Amino acid sequence: MPINGLPAHSPRCDNELPRLICWRPDTGPCELRRQLTDAERSELQAHEARLAEALTPFVPSEETRVRASLAAMFSGFRSMRQEHDDALDVVRITTTILREFPAWAIAQGCLAVIQGKTKLDRRFAPNDSEIYDVVAEVVRYGRKRLEITRAMLAARSTERPAKPAMREYAPTGLPRITAWRKSPPPAIPPERLERLRADLAARKARNEALRTGSTGGQP
Repeated sequence: MPINGLPAHSPRCDNELPRLICWRPDTGPCELRRQLTDAERSELQAHEARLAEALTPFVPSEETRVRASLAAMFSGFRSMRQEHDDALDVVRITTTILREFPAWAIAQGCLAVIQGKTKLDRRFAPNDSEIYDVVAEVVRYGRKRLEITRAMLAARSTERPAKPAMREYAPTGLPRITAWRKSPPPAIPPERLERLRADLAARKARNEALRTGSTGGQP
């Protein structure tokens, strides 16, 4: 288990790759501008594993270390210099309240209280709620990094599938054209084409006769 704190800041996993996030809804997966590559996904998975390990709550074997950190902090306040049994009860209760945090975070929080690096009034011993808030602040940034990393691994891409390629064809006598057709238009049957040609010829002859007045006034 990590004993000194969070893994080092990763410019790529903590800054560069999160810029791919374009939408983070209140519920459901967020959306990325593009899909992650296999290398990027592997890198994020390794980063997630390191952060999750560092933020794991302390285990029974670390409880002695946690109690020692709390005892050292409480001993700095005159009001907490109680009888042995009472002091042990205070440490035991506070240890239970801080059960969700890693041992290194509790140690750092206690040290911050001793050194006056918190907003607490140093004239009075902190209560359990104040100690909880101090330790929660220690892990806040790490939890945020882990949340973003997991969101990216569960995200979906907003990329749209490519449009189907246009098919080209060039009917006889026409220039090559491009259209969204799956196949050229069907050919006209010969018998129908012959009728169309005859009809066009008759219309042309009738129009010519009307123009020259050879119909003798007939419409």
